[in-house]
Amino acid sequence: MKISLVIAVYNEEEKIKGLLDSVLKLDYQTSDFEVCIVNDGSIDKTGEVCEKWKDNHSELSVKYKKLESNVGRRKARELGAKMASYENILITDARCELFPDTLSNIREINYEPLVGNVIQKYAGYLPRVFFLIRKKLFKGSLGESFEDIFINKQNFDSVSKGTTLFFVDRNRFINNQPKEEGRYVNEDTGILSLIVREKKILKTAKVKCLYSQRENLFEEMRHLFHRGPRFIFHYYQPSKRYFFSINIILVVTFLAIILAMFGFLAKIFIVLILVDVIFSFYFSEKLRDFYIFLIVLPPLVCAFFAGII
Repeated sequence: MKISLVIAVYNEEEKIKGLLDSVLKLDYQTSDFEVCIVNDGSIDKTGEVCEKWKDNHSELSVKYKKLESNVGRRKARELGAKMASYENILITDARCELFPDTLSNIREINYEPLVGNVIQKYAGYLPRVFFLIRKKLFKGSLGESFEDIFINKQNFDSVSKGTTLFFVDRNRFINNQPKEEGRYVNEDTGILSLIVREKKILKTAKVKCLYSQRENLFEEMRHLFHRGPRFIFHYYQPSKRYFFSINIILVVTFLAIILAMFGFLAKIFIVLILVDVIFSFYFSEKLRDFYIFLIVLPPLVCAFFAGII
C-alpha cells in the first residue's frame, strides 16, 4: 500500500520538526510513502525548518509548497491532497508525532476512512483537564486502548473524532469539502459529517500519534475563543446532541447579565462558584484534578462562550 502523508502547517517552528523526525522512524518502506507539506503562509521560521529537513533527507520523497498568504487549514490540506501522488492519504497535524507502526498498522487494517487515536504527549495540567472532559463526553472512544468503533450517522455526535490523524481516499477527501466558507466553519466535523454519509468511519486505537497539547493557559483560552463559533456552527441545530444544553447555557448567561445589572452580582457570583464546584467534581478522577478544575475551568469556559456570544 502506497500512502501520501499530508501536512498543513502554520507557525509551528517549535513543533513541526518533531513530526518530521518521527517520519524518519516509520517502519515502512520509504518507496511506499511520500510526504506532502503545505506551508500555509507561516510568518515564523516554519518554512526554514521544513526546507532544511527536506534538503537533509533526499532518501525520502518530499513535496513542499509555500503559500504566499494564510488560506486556512482546510484549504491548505485540500491543496496537499491534490499534490499527493497516491490514492491513499494520511492527514496529520504539525503538533503530532507518529508512532513507528502508524503506516504498517494502517496497511494491516486496510480500511478507509479511518480516524486514528490521538494521545496527549505531555502530562501537564491542561492536557489532563481536556482529556478528562473528553473522557466524560465521549465514553469508550478515548485513551490508549479501546475497541474499534464504526462511526455512522446515528452515533456521530457521541464518538470522539477529528482529522488530526485521518486516513482516507484522496478523492473522497477532496470531494467532501464543506461548501461553507469562513473562519468559523467547523472543518473537521464538516468534512467527517459529509464522508460518513457515504461510508462508515472506523475509529481505532491501533493507529495512533502523540499530540502536543497547548500548555499555556492564555494560549489555550485564545484557541477556545476561536473554537467556540466553530462548535456552534455544527452543533447548534435542533437535531444535534448539544442543542438543548447550549440553549440552557445561553439563557442562563443572559439572565446572569440582566441580574447583575440590577444589583444581584454577589448572589450570582456565589451561584457560579457552586456551579464550578459541581462540574469540577464531575470531571475529576483525583483530588488534585478537582483543585485544578476549580482554578482553570472558569477562564476556559468564559473564553469558549465569549467566542460563541
